Amino acid sequence: MEYDAGVDVLLKESSVCVVDATGKMVREVKLGSEPECLVGYFARLEFPVKRIGLLYPHVAFDETSVRCKSDARGLQTCWRFNS
Repeated sequence: MEYDAGVDVLLKESSVCVVDATGKMVREVKLGSEPECLVGYFARLEFPVKRIGLLYPHVAFDETSVRCKSDARGLQTCWRFNS
């Protein structure tokens, strides 16, 4: 089965949403935005991720907003309709 991931990258913390080929969410986590954190997370997954989409908000974006979780999910929905 194929898996895709959406990552909403903020300065200190990123939200990751992984879905299977049917669009079912199989993982959702928040982790550090440092490259080592993101690469390490995907390296430790027990299944391969085919595509990883990154979403970067504008520089003026307020990190305290709660929109980051829904954006990672939204990126997955966008892929499903445009694939």
